[in-house]
Amino acid sequence: MHPDHQRDLLRILWRPEPHHPISEYRLTTVTYGTASAPFLACRVIAELANISQTTYPLASQALSGSTYVDDILLGGDSIEEAMATRKQIVELLDSAHLELRKWAASDTRLLEGLPRDHILPASQAVNLSFDNEKPVKVLGLVWNNISDDFSYKVSTSQRISTKRQLASQVGQLFDPLGWIVPVAVYARLLQREVIRLKLGWDEPLPEEICIRWAEFAKTLPMLETLSVPRHIPNARGPLWLVGFADASERAYAAVVYSITKAGDEYIPSLITARARIAPSKPETLPRLELLAATLLSATFQKLTKVFPCVDPSKRFAISDSTIALSWITANPPPSWKPFVGNHVSTILKSVGADRWFHVPSSQNPADLPSRGLSPQAICNNRSWWKGPQWLASDPDAWPISRVRAAMDDPQVLQEKRTKQFLNVSNEVPQLFPELEARYSSLSHLQSVVAWCLRFSNNTKNPQNRSSGPLSSVELHTALSTLVKRVQKLRLRSEIEDAQLEKPQLKITKKLGLFLDDNGILRVGGRLKYAQIPFDAKHPALLPQDSELTNLIINQAHEDCLH
Repeated sequence: MHPDHQRDLLRILWRPEPHHPISEYRLTTVTYGTASAPFLACRVIAELANISQTTYPLASQALSGSTYVDDILLGGDSIEEAMATRKQIVELLDSAHLELRKWAASDTRLLEGLPRDHILPASQAVNLSFDNEKPVKVLGLVWNNISDDFSYKVSTSQRISTKRQLASQVGQLFDPLGWIVPVAVYARLLQREVIRLKLGWDEPLPEEICIRWAEFAKTLPMLETLSVPRHIPNARGPLWLVGFADASERAYAAVVYSITKAGDEYIPSLITARARIAPSKPETLPRLELLAATLLSATFQKLTKVFPCVDPSKRFAISDSTIALSWITANPPPSWKPFVGNHVSTILKSVGADRWFHVPSSQNPADLPSRGLSPQAICNNRSWWKGPQWLASDPDAWPISRVRAAMDDPQVLQEKRTKQFLNVSNEVPQLFPELEARYSSLSHLQSVVAWCLRFSNNTKNPQNRSSGPLSSVELHTALSTLVKRVQKLRLRSEIEDAQLEKPQLKITKKLGLFLDDNGILRVGGRLKYAQIPFDAKHPALLPQDSELTNLIINQAHEDCLH
């Protein structure tokens, strides 16, 4: 910490024994446990990566893209590249007086020259003689540095008797990349059945549930036989990303494979998979298929950061639902009802309509996690680990097809709006749809809108012209105008629903939405009788991703001196 400005802010009182006098210590480093420590630690690493892009390019790339809090996971396509990266990253961090410890590698040459106490102890991981296999834990996964593959360690109990114990056991199926997500779905579906029984956390479970869990848990050790290669062959060469989405009435899922080329051979590899249990409120199967497509698009968005060089034309999003694909690929897109419209909008932000394709259900590996699999079934399931057979062939020969939007299908049309509403406003800010994005502070934006409103009022009422500095009332009116404007642009469905005698949207019922006397959509709730200002009792509702919302949040942080 800076000796002049920051060290005086962190002082502690200490005495080694109760009878010793109390001493005052001034801390000279960022101390673990302070609120700012995690941010500052990550910020230092980010700054090092930023300033070293030209001097230490390999280390800069490793720090910015392969660092997770205090773990650095890196590699190379050759031993020479890996050695060069190691050399750069040690020198760069040494320049900031940061020392790397707990080294582990799949090749002993990468550990040569390192102090012995900087290498993971043999009891934990690495043996320099490589005479036996001792796994390393990497972000919750087990990595065998000899065979260079990942595996799983299962430690669940077969005996459960309460909902609390079941939840604890299901939570122990840690699977950050989703390689065994079909098994996790199987467990979560059992947990969903227990939740529907509405038992207390410590009430006894039905015997039938306990037996089913015991039979399932008995097979979980089979997962320890799995071996997932860490390395994607020839990942620096031609690379395709192929994602599948599917849903059943109980769950929906997305799975993504990489396809690399080595000579004339195409090599598919499972990259990641995700699954969600279907909502408690029953939904139609096409809607669940759309949720699966949304999950796939979000997965693609994350993978874009991992594989930034993959050409968009080499990304394939595949579903077996012609209804969901019709909603996504309709051109021009009609005005869908809120559920479909919102999800289609989210999907198209990540994956364009031209990258969506159709396959038969029998060739969709995402069907497996959407229904759940036993550990025994997943271990030797080629369709899960490698995808359909045709992924190992030339992409030009893949049996996938584009779907022409079936706009005459009743299931497609039932999600189409039957009426169009046009709201005409004479407010000046309505003329500028990108208004909020032009300003970096809320106060500046308020002032601009307030001056515009004053000009408009003075023009309409020349007998009652306002002059001089802006008043607090004018600034408050400007903010209200901005809020109404954003709500009309982004929350039209909620506004219309709040005006109905019996609202239909779930969010309207849950938040008790209503329109105040000024036409602002506000949240109801249990604070209506509290002795606090009206704006605090009934805050205005704003979309989380609007520019105005960000400006208001930033202004609140600045007001609190954050």
